[in-house]
Amino acid sequence: MLQLNRREIIFPISLFLAVCFVPLYGEDQLPSDIAILERGPVETEGIELLDPNTIQGFTGIYRFDDQNLKVVYTEYSLPVSGKWKKKKSSGYIIYGIPQDTSTAWYYSDKRGYSLFFEFPFGFRYSFEFIKGFIDKFNIFLGFVKYKTDIPFPAIVQLKL
Repeated sequence: MLQLNRREIIFPISLFLAVCFVPLYGEDQLPSDIAILERGPVETEGIELLDPNTIQGFTGIYRFDDQNLKVVYTEYSLPVSGKWKKKKSSGYIIYGIPQDTSTAWYYSDKRGYSLFFEFPFGFRYSFEFIKGFIDKFNIFLGFVKYKTDIPFPAIVQLKL
């Protein structure tokens, strides 16, 4: 009998879920409520949203309505700065990180990992993207066997 480990089945499951949740459309006719992973996750050293640091992470760039949305994952839970503003959104506690040219948010999961989200200034769907990303990320995280397999979803649906 053929035996597959979790790592060998994560891609087919991801592909299956993407096909199930996003109907097939003609070229240039993607639904207006999805963000697509264009690059990443790419291993990075230092999280740009914070003071100079050498925190290792993985960065992904999503495309939504001609805008780039940035997500950074790190396996470390980081302390919250007193300058960050706490907000509860869709059951998640997130912290706004003061920025001059963008909007940034921090999320720390009880399992010990952290996510940073960076959006263009004035982006209206930050919380919808954050919820959609975390929901899918947590599902895919259950299939990861190796720490270097960071389960950024290929598609994030924003419930607009």
